[in-house]
Amino acid sequence: MAGSLLAQAPKKCSEPASIVRMKAPVVLDGSAAEWASIPATVLSSSTGRASFRLGFDAEKFHAFVEITDASPLRNSAAARGKC
Repeated sequence: MAGSLLAQAPKKCSEPASIVRMKAPVVLDGSAAEWASIPATVLSSSTGRASFRLGFDAEKFHAFVEITDASPLRNSAAARGKC
């Protein structure tokens, strides 16, 4: 499918994403610092890139996601006047 997000190196499409036990409670502050040791799964296309890191602790599942979009205010729905 043209334009779809495809897994990029170092992971292959068939490889599962890593989910790591967090060593300390997660602070919801938007900083990637505490996520640096957790491997990222990267998805990209010609118009953008997304990466996510997954972790868990005794009580919760956590995800850190970073998304880059060359044109965040333009998509096919907006072009058709549906947004």
